Amino acid sequence: MFVQDEDKVKGIKDWIVTGASIKGANHGRRGLPNQDAIKWETENGNLVMAVSDGHGSLKHFRSEIGSKLAVKAAVEIMLEEVDVGNLTDDMLNKIKTRVKDKLPQRIVNQWRDKVKEHYQNNLFSLDRVAQAKLMKLEEEKGIAKRKKIEDNYIKAYGATLLIVLITEKFSLYFQLGDGNISILAEDGKKMLFAAEEQFGPATNSLCMSEASNKVKISLIPFSEELPLFILLSTDGYINSFRNDKDYFKVIDDFIDLAKHHGIEYINENLSQWLEKTSQQGSGDDITLGLVYNQNLFDEDYK
Repeated sequence: MFVQDEDKVKGIKDWIVTGASIKGANHGRRGLPNQDAIKWETENGNLVMAVSDGHGSLKHFRSEIGSKLAVKAAVEIMLEEVDVGNLTDDMLNKIKTRVKDKLPQRIVNQWRDKVKEHYQNNLFSLDRVAQAKLMKLEEEKGIAKRKKIEDNYIKAYGATLLIVLITEKFSLYFQLGDGNISILAEDGKKMLFAAEEQFGPATNSLCMSEASNKVKISLIPFSEELPLFILLSTDGYINSFRNDKDYFKVIDDFIDLAKHHGIEYINENLSQWLEKTSQQGSGDDITLGLVYNQNLFDEDYK
């Protein structure tokens, strides 16, 4: 196993991975931290990438911590879940059933455990920043809203979660809340793995009491569909485009850049590109994870 180093491109057998997370233009002007987080790791031939977007509103005043804990929890559980040794085709159906029935709750529970540990070591009552946020919440929303967060501290850490897992036999996609997982399949089809449509500004979150029931998850054997390129992004990215057509064009752009300039070129410039996108677009934090199948760079590959 090697631990993520966000300054370097990662390669795993037939896959190359890179990514970046930047503070949005609006957050920079307001002196707020980046609420997003990204983490990727490999182990025993498996690759997992996770992206999380902390909600950032006043009642979610520890969401930048919540997002970091979310990607850690996701990577830990995903790599543990797929540690099944030599995977046969006959085992895929059993694994597919297991991940749909058990995996969402395991990840949510792991995140909640990490949040609990952080909270117990950083009680609101002993944290000046937390006390200031709670006071402001009381002033703006009333004492009942403040009490609601104090009585249910996990709300302060609210965040979304996107995960992609690549094994030797299948890919797995997991989404809770907004953000996007975009996929270029071997047949050239572009797909958006998206959670159910949500109405209004609110999004599903790890801090919800029934969070695991809000997860969309899919396991796809490579015998059915082999991804050539996967893009994970928080909603600050897609919200920076005028329409879906412009957004999907970036799949071709990132592939062309990799082919003509190399992955290291993308890795060196990605943060700067995302900062410009935020400035000219949504103003929000943006996190982007890119997963390339090395077949894309094989001249003999059709």
